Parts: sequence; C-alpha cells; structure tokens
Amino acid sequence: MRPETTRIKRDFNQRDSPFKIDGNLFIQGDVLEKTEIQVGGDLRVSGIIQRAKIETDRHLVVGQGVTDRSEVKVNGSVKSGFIENSVVSSRGDIIIQNNVMRATLYAGRNILLSDGIMVGGTASATEKIVIQRLGSSAGVPTYISVGIHPKIRIKYNEIQSRIEEIGKELQLLAKNIRFLEETDINNSTSRS
Repeated sequence: MRPETTRIKRDFNQRDSPFKIDGNLFIQGDVLEKTEIQVGGDLRVSGIIQRAKIETDRHLVVGQGVTDRSEVKVNGSVKSGFIENSVVSSRGDIIIQNNVMRATLYAGRNILLSDGIMVGGTASATEKIVIQRLGSSAGVPTYISVGIHPKIRIKYNEIQSRIEEIGKELQLLAKNIRFLEETDINNSTSRS
C-alpha cells in the first residue's frame, strides 16, 4: 500500500515551517527561504527550493531547481532541473537536467548531469559521475570524486589528521622523556 500524498497548492514559506509529515508531500509551488521540511516518504516540488532545509526518507523531485544555499538530505534519489549554491546529499542517484553552479553534491550511487554544465563546487559519488561539460575558463575550482563514499572519505581524512596529531604528541613526549633522563643523569653525576 502506497502512503498517502498530501498536496499543497501554493508556495511553502517560513510561516509553514518547521513542517514534518510521515507520508508523501507534493508542493505545487515553490519552497521559499528559511523553510524546514521533513518528509517520511517522497517530496515533489513543482517550482524551486530556495534557501531551505529539506530531508526526505525516500525521493525528491524538483520541477525547476534547488538554489540559494539550500541544504537537501535524501535517503533515495534526487531529480532536479538545476542545482545552484546548495548542498545536496543523496543515498541514491542525483539527476540534474540543466546546470550545476557552485554546489556540493554527494551521491551514494551516481551523479548524472544530462545536458548542462557543472561550474564550481564538488561532486562525489560512489559508482559513477556523468557530466557533459565540466569547469570553465574563469578558473572557478570544480572537484570530482568517484569511488569512495564521501562520508567514508571525510572520516578517513579525520582519522589521518588525528594520527598526525598523535605522532606529534609522541615526538614531544619522547623529547620530554629524553630531557628528564638527561636531567636525572646530570643530577646523579653532580652528586657523586
């Protein structure tokens, strides 16, 4: 049995926030700034998601795009017209029809950008990334990473940093021990 879908036939704004629903949600309009939405099922937005915080337990479909420092976390897949200046994290695929501009994308499976260009930001996926055009002559840094899940890469980097810190602490301890041993030897020699 499919969960019930709640339809909202207007823009969704911060007066409606925070909003939490167990089933599916279809917003026939835009999700405007400073809005927080948690959906237990699928979320469909016909317009844009603008400077909002979105979490879904299943899939997200955005008719136009995600923009303006939005934060999106999806347990399923994401389909969007464009993604700009936002962070989108998906356990499944991230599928974009047009452009990705200065965004951070994390996909548990694939990132697919069919027709547009990616300029600026980061795209990380565990399986594959398909992008027709990447980067620009303007020198905006654009990073691509495939193979290791982004969260595992972050944890690995944290552990590597901690290992370096511990190594430095051990060197300092060894230096202090040598100093104390030399001081003890000098004190013993001067007493004799």
